[in-house]
Amino acid sequence: MPTRTKPGRNGRPRTRTDGTTGVGETVLANGLKLLTLERHDVPIVTVMIWYRVGSAREEEGRTGLAHFLEHLMFKGTDRYKKGEIDRLTQRLGATNNAMTSRDCTCYYFNLPAGDWLPALEIEANRMRRCRFPPGEVELERSVVLEEIGRNEDSPYGALDTAVFAAAYSTHPYRHPILGWRDDLAGVRRGAIREFYDRHYHPSNAFVVMAGDFATPQAVQAVERLFARIPPGPRPDRPVRTESRAKGEKRVAVRMDVQVPKVQILFRTVPGNHADDRVLDVVASLLSDGRSSLLFRRLVEERRLMTDVDTVNDTKVEDGVFWIYGTIHPEVHPDRGVDEVVRCLERIATQGPSVRALAQAKNQSEADFLYNWEKVFNQAYLVGKSELLGDLDRLGRYTKDVQSVTAADVRRVVSEYLGPDRMTVGLLLPERRCASGAPARSPSMNPVRARRSAGGPDARREPEVVALLRQGRS
Repeated sequence: MPTRTKPGRNGRPRTRTDGTTGVGETVLANGLKLLTLERHDVPIVTVMIWYRVGSAREEEGRTGLAHFLEHLMFKGTDRYKKGEIDRLTQRLGATNNAMTSRDCTCYYFNLPAGDWLPALEIEANRMRRCRFPPGEVELERSVVLEEIGRNEDSPYGALDTAVFAAAYSTHPYRHPILGWRDDLAGVRRGAIREFYDRHYHPSNAFVVMAGDFATPQAVQAVERLFARIPPGPRPDRPVRTESRAKGEKRVAVRMDVQVPKVQILFRTVPGNHADDRVLDVVASLLSDGRSSLLFRRLVEERRLMTDVDTVNDTKVEDGVFWIYGTIHPEVHPDRGVDEVVRCLERIATQGPSVRALAQAKNQSEADFLYNWEKVFNQAYLVGKSELLGDLDRLGRYTKDVQSVTAADVRRVVSEYLGPDRMTVGLLLPERRCASGAPARSPSMNPVRARRSAGGPDARREPEVVALLRQGRS
């Protein structure tokens, strides 16, 4: 397991390296952590800086600030003028981007080996030296509001927003990552500056580097560039909990779609909980491949759905498990949902077969190892594990997955994926009058989308990658 390191007696950072994963860990005196993972088979380096602030750390009435700030971080500092970061990146033959989730904001560069230093220089500068010119704030506000508008017209975004809002009553996960339109339209520049000053500090951030570089040189550069930045306010990150009310919740959205879609959300466990790995196996068991339980039952045998998938969506405070699919055009959506419930109840009582469980564990392990092959994914997985407070999980993930038993599966499905714990979202075609015009009942008015879906790796990865970037240069 990685050894947690602190500065030495002389205040200089020390680095320890995990013998299993090769991840080096260095902590500066101001609290900034550097995580390094060397590999020298490809001439690429990924540099990331993660801030432990996402939409879940926003105040009521000020939603969307984390994502708005992500856009504004490219609009100029005391050193880099608007567009200069992108131009420098292009000259290096590199790429840059950023992403915001409910739990974090992350800025990253993919660079040729030997050219990684400018990425650290940029991030050290804009950690505390962003300007937020009033004109740029208003221009970028328009960009973000357009982004919200696109999602207001997106059936999948509408359903996603409706399901999250129904699943959580008080927890800030209920808010869309992009924020609510009225909040973004009215937020003042001073509130943006206040949010930046509160969260963008070494004590609330960590740097991840993966690829073809030497750790001693990286440590030296990070120390030189970041060590003089004051640590900033002590992060206040209490874990918020919301009791899971018993009973099914259901929402429906009517929009211009041809066939019904269903999304079922189950609230589960934080990402550092041991059952999170069991839920990975359950996801594979349910929907990976034509022989998986839900695909075989819902698509091939009963012909209730034309496709079905599951994702264990890991989060810091309260993970969610998704089941989503397309209802067969001639089938009432309730029949599909009812069959999902029956399949889950069967697993909770009978458990999986020996063969099915082995296949699911092997598939979960294979998915992890496949993702681990790419430099960017390695940096991302290291960062995500640190964010979850469980960096050790990388070294033990395959062992944890292979140790999952049928009893574990029965227990977890029974405890977290029961019908009294699910939120069902239905995306339904618009009703039409004889004239062909839409006709909506008051109870089925569309819940407008305010979040874009997606992320760097999967449909349910909880990141909104900023569109790079209309009007940024």
